[in-house]
Amino acid sequence: MNTCSNPSKYVLIGTPALFDRFLELDGHELQPDEVAGPPMPEEIEHLREAAPKFGHHVAPGLATAQMRR
Repeated sequence: MNTCSNPSKYVLIGTPALFDRFLELDGHELQPDEVAGPPMPEEIEHLREAAPKFGHHVAPGLATAQMRR
């Protein structure tokens, strides 16, 4: 998550193409009146548990960094 006032951009190239399925587990399309925020602790834990099924790893410090805000 970008924590500064400047917009950020990145390019993500994933092979095999499973990252989209990984994000679909807890993700959803934002509604026009909805504001994106940091993930809830239970969402982080769910993704951490599911990550190996998709060949990914969620770093342990993610939850700690999000909670400090």
